[in-house]
This record gives sequence, C-alpha cells and structure tokens, in this order.
Amino acid sequence: MTLFQLLFNSYRLEQMKKCQIYELDVKPVLDYKTSVLAGVADRFPLLARSVHRLISDFADDVHWVRQLKEAGFDPEKKTVWILEGFLYYFPEPRVQTMLGVIRALSSPGSLLLADHVNDFTLASLRAQAGDKWLTSTFSSAMEEPETTLSTLGFEEVEVVTVGENGAHYGLWALPVAPRAEKKDVMRTYLIRATVGSKS
Repeated sequence: MTLFQLLFNSYRLEQMKKCQIYELDVKPVLDYKTSVLAGVADRFPLLARSVHRLISDFADDVHWVRQLKEAGFDPEKKTVWILEGFLYYFPEPRVQTMLGVIRALSSPGSLLLADHVNDFTLASLRAQAGDKWLTSTFSSAMEEPETTLSTLGFEEVEVVTVGENGAHYGLWALPVAPRAEKKDVMRTYLIRATVGSKS
C-alpha cells in the first residue's frame, strides 16, 4: 500500500510497516521536517517500509505525477491520499483538476482523506481585510463535498463537520448545527472517499 501524507505517521504507527510513503511539499517545509527528524532519529526510528520526500508546488500535474512514478509509485497498488490542510490553498478549478488527476492515478479501492472549508468560512476569512495572511492564503471552499467528489468519480463519500460526533475527540464543547439547517456557520469538513472501478 502507498500512503501520501505530510505527517509523522511513518515514525509512530506500527500500521505503516507495509507502506511506502510519498510526501510532496515545497522545499522549505520538507527541509524543516528533515531537520526536525534528524534531531530525534534515535528516539523515533522509521516504521514505514520507505519514505520518499518530493519537492513540488503542485503547479504542474505532469511534473508531480512524473516525480511520483520515478520515485517508485505504482498506480496499480491501492493508495491512501491524505490531503490535510491542502485543498483550500488552491483556487477551485485547480482543486477540481488535481482531484481528477488523483482519481485517474488511483487503483480501485484506493482511499482519499481530506479536509476543506465551507463557503461561509471562506467568505468570513476574506472579510477580515486586516489579516493579509488569511485573505491571501485561503483560495477556495467546498460547500457540498459529497456532490463535488461524486461528480469527479469518487464513491462512498463521507463528510463530517469538525465538532460532530466522530470528529470532536472529546475536545469540542460547542453545539454543532446540522449543515442542512444553518449555512451561515464556519465549518471545516473531514472527508473520506474511495476510488471504485474505472470502467
């Protein structure tokens, strides 16, 4: 199994032993992560079968897909794609294109795990004109992930809002209004979807 991640799971989870890890990010992030790991390597040995860190800003799909394949990625094997803190940095057309590429690059049974924000969250952040970081960083939203991902060919799409049952981890004390009842609420969605047959 192949696992795409920007976390440290490959150093702390026994389940990673059979996984090949491919991490794609910009150079400063990967350099920083490498330096942090170098300082704790004696305490946190690699548990995954292998880790490949590839520099990419995702501006060119042909380029990052080629990088993956040259590093050993096999599209015929099941893949877990973890897009955490990722999609909302790109404009909506770019998000749609990348998700389409991921769908085409994945074998049946592969899994997509992602997070995204709703329209109200994006509008609220853009309204905070005094915070240039927020207004210039968040570039898209996904109001109905079920519809968007199903249209792109993903199946078994599951969406929960952070704070709902199954997504609060005992840390969220505020009530969460159902999505269908209240649209003018800032929401972060946790998304799970699978890749079915390509026929």
